[in-house]
Amino acid sequence: MLYGIVDLIRKLLNEDHQYVLPRIFQTDRLEGEFGIYRQLCGGSYHVSVEEVKNSLRLQRLKLFSKLDAMGVPISQCSIIQSECCQLDLNEDDISYLDTSVSSIDAISEEENAALYYISGYVQHKFLPSISISGIFVTNASEFTELVSRGRLCHPTEDLFQYVRYAYSLFILLPNAEMQFQCVRYISKLFIYFYTALPFDLQALLINTVVFTILNCFFKGLTKLNESSDKVSLNIEDRKVKKFCK
Repeated sequence: MLYGIVDLIRKLLNEDHQYVLPRIFQTDRLEGEFGIYRQLCGGSYHVSVEEVKNSLRLQRLKLFSKLDAMGVPISQCSIIQSECCQLDLNEDDISYLDTSVSSIDAISEEENAALYYISGYVQHKFLPSISISGIFVTNASEFTELVSRGRLCHPTEDLFQYVRYAYSLFILLPNAEMQFQCVRYISKLFIYFYTALPFDLQALLINTVVFTILNCFFKGLTKLNESSDKVSLNIEDRKVKKFCK
């Protein structure tokens, strides 16, 4: 940063500016942008060029999810659409559903706590007026109860279980394949998954729920190591990545 300011001052002076006031330079917005890149890379302070590019890709996906949730016709964004946005689900991708159902018990306690928190966020975002009559029995609610100051929302059991199954499916998808970097394509898979599950979310608009869940999942997307295509939302993996830079 310091060398960049020095080079900028030299450039300005060479362009016939009489003087430069370094104190006028404002880095808050720049630091804010790098803060976003760091968080999208698992909280790592020293981010690489490749990680910045991945962060920009995730921010673009986030914008698409917001546009869709607001009901903006995707045709208005056709200039920057990818081909995968128009793809229909194929049988090979649908086959991941069976595997995700059978691996639901592999979700750790820490991940369940985070998923319960996300489910509460979805509940509060779309149906804050619905009163949950008692918290269903689960250790996953302990984190939400611990950090709550009276305003955090507890989800319905059906919503929490759907988020768990969606997460189980999400971590199975091969992120290196282009269609699984597309929010719209994965959302089709999530919605198809919902139709095959016995959970009642009729009070919620499933499209908006899916895009909100995906937004949370993509924010936590973290590569386990530089040579691996595997990803993780596990907090321990994120800590390891942060301190191994």
